[in-house]
Amino acid sequence: MFDLTENYTLVERIVHSKFSGYSLDSDDLVQEVCFKIHRQNLGENQYDPDRASESRYVYMIAESIVRRSWQKSKNDPVVKASDLSTEYQERAVKNSHFEKVLLASFKRRLAEESEALADIFDLTVQGYSRREIAAISPYTEYRVRQEREKIRMLLFDEVN
Repeated sequence: MFDLTENYTLVERIVHSKFSGYSLDSDDLVQEVCFKIHRQNLGENQYDPDRASESRYVYMIAESIVRRSWQKSKNDPVVKASDLSTEYQERAVKNSHFEKVLLASFKRRLAEESEALADIFDLTVQGYSRREIAAISPYTEYRVRQEREKIRMLLFDEVN
């Protein structure tokens, strides 16, 4: 069993030295690591000194929390501007205007092809899934899938 009262400074030292600068605040990460160790001590996955040293055990737990946090943030479509440095904020503003112009141009091209393409493209850009688009629009899931494939092909043609 891993004794948190004796090893709290070890947890702090490892987290602050190895994981500072990640998306999580170091103090929050220390707290999450301690919480996870405590939960594991209560369950069947208790610390076994024969399998790993205490520092390795803490490192593995901290690393798994950081990875999980990174995966969640990577899959999150909303990127907070406060998380970006000023240089990246300036680029984001320039790129967002450029992207808006490109999206509007591409949407006009789709509207020339068919209204369904433009509607489905618009809903897809807003983040709706195929099933959700079929539920809120007059198109079936099969039609949405077909139109999305056409959009991919048109987009691929536009890029090349």
